[in-house]
Amino acid sequence: MPVRRGRVPPAATINTARLLLRPFVVSDAQRVAELAGAFEIADTTISIPHPYPPELAVEWIARHEQEPHRSRAVTLAVTVAA
Repeated sequence: MPVRRGRVPPAATINTARLLLRPFVVSDAQRVAELAGAFEIADTTISIPHPYPPELAVEWIARHEQEPHRSRAVTLAVTVAA
């Protein structure tokens, strides 16, 4: 798919031998909340609260669908390939 200058393409799934990079889904929210809400992470950032509630993770994931359309970013979950 050609990419127009200044536009970020929609999130794609990328497979390697060991990893799967994919768009986040709502079912990832609990794990996002656990990882982002870890004190060691939240303590080093100004924008991540501790504890990080799952509801906030759901909102964060929902914003990802709009980011490529706003030419901002593509955010992918990094998971172990099955």
